[in-house]
Amino acid sequence: MRNHTLLTATVLIFALLAVCFHFYVSDADYSFYNPKWNGGSAFSSILDENDAVHVKPGELSEYQDSMLLILAPDTGFTTADIQSLRVFLENGNSVLVADESGASNSLLMKLGSGMVLQKVSSLTSLDREFMSPEIIIVYSTDEDDPVLEDVSSVVLNRPSVLTGGVPLIVTSEFTWIDLNGDWWVHRDEIMQTYTVFAKEDLSGGELYLLTDPSLFINSMVIKNPKDNRKLIENLLSSRRNLLIDSVHSGTERTGELTDLILYMRNTIFIKVLSISLSVGAVLLLWRRRPEVLNE
Repeated sequence: MRNHTLLTATVLIFALLAVCFHFYVSDADYSFYNPKWNGGSAFSSILDENDAVHVKPGELSEYQDSMLLILAPDTGFTTADIQSLRVFLENGNSVLVADESGASNSLLMKLGSGMVLQKVSSLTSLDREFMSPEIIIVYSTDEDDPVLEDVSSVVLNRPSVLTGGVPLIVTSEFTWIDLNGDWWVHRDEIMQTYTVFAKEDLSGGELYLLTDPSLFINSMVIKNPKDNRKLIENLLSSRRNLLIDSVHSGTERTGELTDLILYMRNTIFIKVLSISLSVGAVLLLWRRRPEVLNE
């Protein structure tokens, strides 16, 4: 009886772990595996609806008439990566880089772009949403570009600023870089217009730079303030093929523990083992039911 009880408890524990592994999620910013406010699970579903393909830089040469998304890049680009992106642009494709940290500046420079992202302490505006001075309303320019179709204003969450390129979306003139973080304008904090989204024709293709990848996080996608969703739809439908960089995009990040769990969850042997343990636990409990009733 004791050995039987021990076996039952062991199977139950492993079955419970299998269930936890199956439903485990990440809490990493922008991650497609994170369903919380700062994750990208909602946008991941939109990408699936648009038949987006996750690709590595070395696979780009086979695509034409395509838009490649590089969202919140957090790893360096190798020489081979840069060459693949350059050829991708030379083939007449488009690339969108969404970055607020400045990690993409090295990539932009090596591609020969004149755009530079400037990480700022806090871009603050009187044109704000949700009563927060850091969640600001920005406005499309008169530039004739399909990504701006039916887009008048967009809400961004603590964006950075950029220089160079053709401005597509800018702040109002009632915007300043809040150097001391008190949300008030001081003598050394000048109100002016800043560019937060721009485009550059480069190597025969189009390079877009957005200074706020949080446009794609769950809280922004679900609340859908202003014309945010329309801008996203325009970006995703601007080309025949939609691609996302699976190597450098922070949206692909999970953390080491989640990486292990996802590997286990996606391995056929582990799937079969998890199902077997779960079924075994149910059968053992069912067989023990008469014993429990007789006790």
